[in-house]
Amino acid sequence: TTTTAPPKKPNAADIQLLNFAQSVELTIRDLYDVAIKAGVFEGLAADDVSAIREAHEGYGTAIAGLIGRGASNSASVVMFGQLQASFIGDPTVVAASAAALEDTAVATHLDILEQLSGIDGAALIASIITIEARHATVLKAISGVEDLTELLAAELVALSPSDYPVE
Repeated sequence: TTTTAPPKKPNAADIQLLNFAQSVELTIRDLYDVAIKAGVFEGLAADDVSAIREAHEGYGTAIAGLIGRGASNSASVVMFGQLQASFIGDPTVVAASAAALEDTAVATHLDILEQLSGIDGAALIASIITIEARHATVLKAISGVEDLTELLAAELVALSPSDYPVE
């Protein structure tokens, strides 16, 4: 019998999926920018949200580095428009919205991970998933959740590239 190792580099289908992942990351970054500019959070919570925002910027950059010239480098205007209002207002409500979005990002990246062929893209997306799950936990705590089960539990629903096409 012969075996064939999976490819390291992303193929054309992977590039489409990775562009979608990048779009999600850049949209989340832009949504955190809304909360930061509005001064929603103060003190340590503001520091945490800024660090989470920077992480999303880094994920977008890392995905672009993997894709190369084929990277879209664009946020989703549609997704941003749908979620922008939930990143302004009461800090506990905004933190809960952000936590839900982090959980959605985890689900989305899990879905993408299942479809990737290239090892490099899969490794990158897998590394992002674990950190975004931690982001969700921190944001739930900021929103006032204290129960450990609630902090760690999530209802995961993935976003679809067909709902938010890369521009």
